[in-house]
Formats: sequence, C-alpha cells, structure tokens
Amino acid sequence: MSELSNQDKAISDLIASQPTQAEIAVGDYYKPHDFDLPKECAPFADKFDFRWLSKDTRMLDRAVNVKGWTIVNRTCDIKIPEYMFRAHGGVEKRSMLLAYRRKEVGDAFRKISQNQSIENIKKARKDSERDKPDSPFYTAKLSNKEEQEEAAGEVVQDRDF
Repeated sequence: MSELSNQDKAISDLIASQPTQAEIAVGDYYKPHDFDLPKECAPFADKFDFRWLSKDTRMLDRAVNVKGWTIVNRTCDIKIPEYMFRAHGGVEKRSMLLAYRRKEVGDAFRKISQNQSIENIKKARKDSERDKPDSPFYTAKLSNKEEQEEAAGEVVQDRDF
C-alpha cells in the first residue's frame, strides 16, 4: 500500500464524509424574485391587478393619470401591514413603487386596444386594393393549369424542381 500525501489524505477524508446518493434529498426550491407580488397583497389579487412602477416622474404621470394605476398607500383599499410602507407613504422596492387598479379597468384598457387594432386592420384592408403592390396584406394568386405546367419546367432559385 502506498503512502498518501497530506493533500491526498484530506481529499480522501472529504470524499468519505460526503453523503451517498440515497441520503441526498432533492426538493423543490423556489427563490422569490425581488418584484414578485408581496404575499400580503395575495388576498387582493382576485379584485385588483398589481404592477411595479418606476419612480421616474414622466412614467409615474403616464401610469397614474393615463393608464389608471393607483399607488398603494396607507389609505387605499389594499389593507397591508404598516411595516411595508416607506416614509413617503408608498410600498417601494429597488426604486419601484407598487401600484394597483381594479381588474375591470385593466379589462377596459385591453378591450380598447383590441378594438383599435381590429379597426386599423379593417381600415387597411378597405384602403388596399387586391393587386396593389404596396398592400400590407398578402393576397394569394391562384393560377390556371397552363401557368402551373409552364412554371414546372422553369429553374427557380438556381434549383430545378
């Protein structure tokens, strides 16, 4: 038997002390993301949509005055523990403020966008003509049997089909 160096003996002891495959327990591990909804707000998730807003004044103005978001504060409909609020009265994480709005408001905003998109498509289809080269829509061109036979003998993209 050969003699082990100090480093080899330390490695051997380390290997001997490790658990076996049967002893290793594998379980689900979930590390929460910084911007997950706080667990204190979970009971309100069925009535409200939540979102983190940037503290940039232009972005806050648009979110609050245009998109209908309300910053979570001590006097709002969301009753959460006092320890979550900062000195300014809102819930903040990494320079982002927690905001909420009723689900009906969110659905209405999504419906407006949906209707706008449908109207834009209808208008574009109405304005475009079938054979117009700058039409935004693809129109399939059906050919007759003679054109198909003629095209069959051609070389397309340097390949013979």
